[in-house]
Amino acid sequence: MILQRLAEYAQQRAEKRAVTDVRIGLCYTAVLLDDGSAGVAYTFKESLPPGCDVFQGMRPLAGKRASETLAYLSSTDLLERAVGIATANALINTEQKALVGGDILEVLDCRQEDRVGMVGYFPPLMPVLKQTVKEVLVFEKILEHQPGVYQEEKAPELLPSCSVAIIRVSPQQREH
Repeated sequence: MILQRLAEYAQQRAEKRAVTDVRIGLCYTAVLLDDGSAGVAYTFKESLPPGCDVFQGMRPLAGKRASETLAYLSSTDLLERAVGIATANALINTEQKALVGGDILEVLDCRQEDRVGMVGYFPPLMPVLKQTVKEVLVFEKILEHQPGVYQEEKAPELLPSCSVAIIRVSPQQREH
């Protein structure tokens, strides 16, 4: 399972860190740690119940050990899981020489002959990709019935035909 491997990797750093701020927004959830590292995760608002007080987890989150909020990676509550993913991203978000910074589209260096598979919809990338590459295939649960958008179950079948893959790991996705 991807989330389990992520938790194991991030746990090594979690014991020494504390959460200083958490923001749960309409699209993204962010976690700030005491060393200034930050992480974000998609807020699955489409799956949340209505109301102003949908977060049912421990409060306050600020001041908790990062290991406590990292434990939300295994929660069945999607909002809690977003906090867990954002915490993991903050813990892993350390400066490393092997990492490449900049615009993801420049790093990927997509060309006109490329067929791009996008697992999870990334709206800001679409206008540039559509002008740059041969074809963009989007695999998404939420945006079905639109041109170029396929049900997420089609990804294993069609993604191997793509020369570039952009993947958003959601709380529901699991490694098989």
